[in-house]
Amino acid sequence: MATVYQHDNNGYYLGTDEDYGGAMPQNCVSAAPTIQDGFVSRWDGEKWTQIEDHRGEKGYVAGQYTEIKSPGPLPEGWSTEPPPPPPDTRTPEEKRQAAYAAEADPIRQRIDGYRTEAEALRMEGDDEAAAECEAKAAALMRDFLAKKQDIRARYPDVGE
Repeated sequence: MATVYQHDNNGYYLGTDEDYGGAMPQNCVSAAPTIQDGFVSRWDGEKWTQIEDHRGEKGYVAGQYTEIKSPGPLPEGWSTEPPPPPPDTRTPEEKRQAAYAAEADPIRQRIDGYRTEAEALRMEGDDEAAAECEAKAAALMRDFLAKKQDIRARYPDVGE
């Protein structure tokens, strides 16, 4: 009984098998491949050759996310670093509006929530709890107005 070396239909090494005599098992050869880290052995019909093996590696080619699925060298332009973000082409006013929305909208939503809760509490007759909610809404309103001024200060070239 001899060990034989099996490959897939593309010639890539799969492992060993046993030859019990007679006809060689399909896709098997008697020559042993060289096993080398970072490479896969491929039977070319006459001998084993070493092919770079980057399968499973993830990176970017021409800015597009790519996962290597087959053996071979890395594609031209390969990088593990993501591409830089595109330039921000927004106008200063659009930047100010986006900053305002990102920072102030959550505060405004909380203010609205406290006001809604206060209204419901007043309808239930709980004026003390309603007053607490209104005080929280007033304090948040002050924070809201301060944020608004802070955002405007960061973009002084933008008018009102």
